[in-house]
Parts: sequence; structure tokens; C-alpha cells
Amino acid sequence: MAEQGQERRRRLVLVAAPFQGHINPLLQLSADGLSDHDVASLDLTAIVLVLNEKCQLPFQECLARLVKEQETRDDRIACVIYDELSYFSEAAARNLKLPSIIFRTSNANTFLARSVIIEMYVQGRIPLADPLSQKAVMEHPPLRERDLPISSFGPMKNFFNLIGNVRDDQFTRLFQHHLVVY
Repeated sequence: MAEQGQERRRRLVLVAAPFQGHINPLLQLSADGLSDHDVASLDLTAIVLVLNEKCQLPFQECLARLVKEQETRDDRIACVIYDELSYFSEAAARNLKLPSIIFRTSNANTFLARSVIIEMYVQGRIPLADPLSQKAVMEHPPLRERDLPISSFGPMKNFFNLIGNVRDDQFTRLFQHHLVVY
């Protein structure tokens, strides 16, 4: 317990997506549950999907240990801040009743474009004839077809599963009045 006049310390848990050059060594620190085939395929969307599936339980167990340890100390977890591609963090934080914040490195337009592209996919309008077309997306001007973030890093099914999961996580948070930082 903090004595009178002493500051209480808080912890922030930061969960970065392990895809930036300076973060790649994170993947080498411990077992990640990825098979050699998963990594060798270079299907980045599949790798992100597998990481989210395989990391939620170990991450939640780790957070639970930290929460239990903090009962005897004055450095409680203030919140979990996570990259949008590491959405497993939200489920773990929610299960432990910890506040969380999504940190996005893309802009708010990407959020809109992803929603539009999912809508177009469901309508059968994806794949686009010319992904670099200046043609406006009918229902969403001034968005152009070339503005739609379509991945070429693997099967379209994986891409739409990933952006669907990211979008669902963010919509859930928006409607629950949680924080999404762009």
C-alpha cells in the first residue's frame, strides 16, 4: 500500500503487432505456436489470424498472473493498449475486466474503407476488375476503388476474415463507448 504522500504507480500493458522491423525479435523470444508451414507460406493475413487464435489464452493467463501479483503491490495495471491486429488482447482484457485501448497506425479512412470493402465482398463486387481504378465507389463517394485496402498477401478469404475480426472488435468497442485511437 502506498504511504501518504507517495505516488501510486500504474502499469500499462502494450501489445504491439510483431510485424514492424524493430519488433521482429519479439517473435524469436518464445514459442508462438506457429508451424514452419504457417511462417513459410508468407500469407501474412493467415499468420495474423493464427497468432490471434494461439495467443489469446497464454496472454490472458499472463495477465491473470500479473493481476494476482498486483494484489500485494501498488503497481496495478491501468489498461491494456494494443495494436488493432492483436485483437486477442481485447478479449483477454475484457475477461479480466481490465480497460483497454486500440492503437491504430492507419487513419480513420481505413476504418471506413474496410467496412465498405466487406460490404462489397458480400455483394459479390470483389475482386475488382481494376484495383487501381479512379472510379468512385457508388454508395460511398468520394471513396474510389483504388482507395480500398485489398491485400495480395494470400487468399482473399483470409484477408476478409482478418478485416472482419478487426472491424467487429472496433465496432463492439465503439458501441460500448470504449476508446479507439487513430
